[in-house]
Amino acid sequence: MTIAYPPPEPDELRAAAIHTTALSASIALFLCPSDAGAPFEDGGTNYRGNSGVGGYPARSYLHPDSGNGLLQELGLIRPAQVVDGLSHTAAFSERLRGSGGQPLKPDRDYWVIRTGIYGTADDGLMACRIAARPFFDDDGFRLAGDHWFWEGLDRTFYTHAQAPNGIIPDCLQGALKTPTGVSTARSQHPGGVNVLMADASVRFVGETITQAVWRGLGTRNGGELVD
Repeated sequence: MTIAYPPPEPDELRAAAIHTTALSASIALFLCPSDAGAPFEDGGTNYRGNSGVGGYPARSYLHPDSGNGLLQELGLIRPAQVVDGLSHTAAFSERLRGSGGQPLKPDRDYWVIRTGIYGTADDGLMACRIAARPFFDDDGFRLAGDHWFWEGLDRTFYTHAQAPNGIIPDCLQGALKTPTGVSTARSQHPGGVNVLMADASVRFVGETITQAVWRGLGTRNGGELVD
């Protein structure tokens, strides 16, 4: 069983037809050499935009730690809105591409969230623990990062819910075109991931970073003191 997405709308089909060449283009700059063994190299990507700590596109009373990243599905973020400072806010990081096979692989694939609507990033991590129980090893999304063209946590965004290469497998809400959930920065580099900060500097962030500091780097307006 796999995550079932709604069928595309007519305008989406027209847009896909217009951009056929772009959709299938493979851009070497978007593919990490350390992930050379993963599939979906045609049009795929390893690099993703920071959508914040929580897994929803906007902040609400149900999702108080969502909508605080640098790249958002609901609109552009301007430098003036990055009140934590450009050098203290992550813009992009990396994630391994999907396995394309069965059973699901914890470092590459996404399980299906089975607990309904959840609230905070911590709730999302608990939902992922439940979703990744061994009984559900064939139920999920295996095509992570197969296209650089489409937005969403399944392909081009990631969250700061847990530290890089976190031990909790990622999970997504099914039946959504831009699914909500937990999408962790992951790589095959020893000990961590590369992060492009909003000021265009690049850092290697170790997987032993504390969750609090990592979440602070993931917010543009959280007021954390992160150095």
